[in-house]
Amino acid sequence: MPLDPQAQALLKEMKDSGARPFETMTPAEARVAALAFKDLGGKPEDVASIDHRFIPGPTADLPVWIYRPVGSVAGPLPGLVYFHGSGWVVANIAVCDSFSRSLTNRTGCVVIAVNY
Repeated sequence: MPLDPQAQALLKEMKDSGARPFETMTPAEARVAALAFKDLGGKPEDVASIDHRFIPGPTADLPVWIYRPVGSVAGPLPGLVYFHGSGWVVANIAVCDSFSRSLTNRTGCVVIAVNY
């Protein structure tokens, strides 16, 4: 299957920028570099609310951000749990905030983004 043209263009732009490949970075360097991805989503969309909470995890409490879509009414809505990518090392829920906002508004679901 060919790579999506937008993904291909992004990868080319990253290579042409002279940025170091992630696989050559330490985890700390990769986390700093990943923060640049936060701006790729553009200006974050408005949502009805974002609730920052913690849920019990096996070794520590896990931060979650709970997004409600614009125009949502009080009461139950469908839910979607979002686990960001990055192999448990680089990204976090703050890097994926714009995406989570868009996801909640486009699906009409409450989106629970989990930091791990």
